[in-house]
Amino acid sequence: MIGISKSEGKYLKFLWYLDKPNEKCKIMRMKQLPFGCKTSPFILSAVIKRHIKKFESDKLNSVEMLNSALYVDNLYFGADSVSEAFALSSDAVSILKSGRFNLRKLRSNSCELEKLWVENGLGEGERAGVVKVLRLNWSPDRDVLSLELKGLVNCLKILKNNKRYVLQTAARIFYPVGLIALFVVRIKCLLQEIWERGIDWDENLPEDLCLKWFKWCEEIEKLSEIVVPRNCFAGL
Repeated sequence: MIGISKSEGKYLKFLWYLDKPNEKCKIMRMKQLPFGCKTSPFILSAVIKRHIKKFESDKLNSVEMLNSALYVDNLYFGADSVSEAFALSSDAVSILKSGRFNLRKLRSNSCELEKLWVENGLGEGERAGVVKVLRLNWSPDRDVLSLELKGLVNCLKILKNNKRYVLQTAARIFYPVGLIALFVVRIKCLLQEIWERGIDWDENLPEDLCLKWFKWCEEIEKLSEIVVPRNCFAGL
């Protein structure tokens, strides 16, 4: 957790109501950064980056890896050998631990590396079948990525033919890796056409747009058949 200085705590006050009806509510302040603030993700990232910067002189390679491979509170990186991957991961755990950030649930496509983690108290010893990574499913044994689409498919079980529902569906798509960028562009282009024609929120789409919308929805389940090698080059 990220602490908040007393001088800044006045900006994160809240009312605390007691069960006693005759007593007034108390004005209290947060001592730690709540996750629900709009600025929380940025503050978390800024604090972590400032913390790891302290280690540039001693562990430059590990610091550069952390700066490039951290995504919010998740770390994704590769290496050319088991020894290099172990050194980087050990440093990452140590650096973050010194700031009271707990880097855990380490996973690799290398059984040798996972064994080293367990022997050095960094791993849990359980090899997961599938690991969820940025809305993707990663199979460490096969070292391939596939799409996690259950949420999107469930959303489309009650399929509606209007602008509101098209926009709701588009807003649910979050795949920062970009494997289905060309597929996502189609629904964005469809939304653009809907806006250009001045169609109201709950008005049924005209036939030509309706066909595009339904065709896009029909193809979603087929995306789960896409399997992509995680590693494009040699190494881990």
